[in-house]
Amino acid sequence: MRITAGKWRGRSIQTPKGSHTRPTPSRVREAIFNICQSKIDGADILDLFAGSGILSLEGISRGASSATLIDNAPIAKQCIQKNLKLFDIQNARLLFGDVFQQITRLESQNRSFDIIYADPPYNKGIGRQLAEAIDQSNLLRKGGILFIEEGEELSLDLKTCTLQNIRPYGSTILHQINRP
Repeated sequence: MRITAGKWRGRSIQTPKGSHTRPTPSRVREAIFNICQSKIDGADILDLFAGSGILSLEGISRGASSATLIDNAPIAKQCIQKNLKLFDIQNARLLFGDVFQQITRLESQNRSFDIIYADPPYNKGIGRQLAEAIDQSNLLRKGGILFIEEGEELSLDLKTCTLQNIRPYGSTILHQINRP
């Protein structure tokens, strides 16, 4: 897997072995960064179910100021650590553990982000739970964008955010949720 743009364009990253993670295809990453291209410079990114960390690496490569990555799989943790070391990234933080517990912890620390990306296990209701939890929190800044990658369209009950767009990419459905 390669970074598609920015200062590290074309550089390969390590990906976790096995079937635990599902790397985000380059065309989905391109779509995400095309949507948020005016927000990426200086952005703070939260990468949930980070896997290899490709989305955060791509964001920093394109000018994001920081990334916080969360995953609970030991193999993903090792892979992300190797990638952060490979690129000598100092402005990224890896949190290991349950995503919901970690976002509760981040919220209690008054952390907020410009771009939040989540790639949970498909079709288990986790995407909907995350969208609604983030909608009811202060994790997503005003003007921020939440992207959720899922295997099906999500039926959401949002109070402070707006479902802006749903885009299919093969078996992947990308949900774009904005906080006005």
